[in-house]
Amino acid sequence: MKKYSSLFLFLFSFAFLSSCTKNDTYYIPEQEPSLEASVYPQAAAPDLKQLGTEASHLAVGDIATFFVPFQVTADDVQTAVLVVRDAQTGAILREVEMIPSSDVTVTNVTVPEELQGQTFYFTSVLVDTDFQGHAISLSAELKGNRLQTEGSLPNAFIVP
Repeated sequence: MKKYSSLFLFLFSFAFLSSCTKNDTYYIPEQEPSLEASVYPQAAAPDLKQLGTEASHLAVGDIATFFVPFQVTADDVQTAVLVVRDAQTGAILREVEMIPSSDVTVTNVTVPEELQGQTFYFTSVLVDTDFQGHAISLSAELKGNRLQTEGSLPNAFIVP
């Protein structure tokens, strides 16, 4: 009888341990987080204007909408800020919270065709006298739960 109980215990243990193997069919590997962003080289003011060239000018009183397309993997963007700087001194002239593209329908903003259907942040900025006489650089700071990134467009435009 002892012989049969030892055999039974061995078979039961073997069956139990072999049934506990990992099933790779349902295993989803964790993705490496990534976060990338860039300042789009066009602004709506109210028509689309090219940015980043010597001919890129905005006037005092213009309301310019800037776009920041981004790609994120295995993270969530928590904050997105557009930083407006004097291109020569680096002095910050303005910091503005950006809005996710899912909210673009509530505003009267012309979105560049290339960005339609993509994820992006945007914000509108009043070009006031603080910008007058300056070359302006733009940078976007996006912070996620795990990562942060900055995209920039140096010498984006001039305000004569």
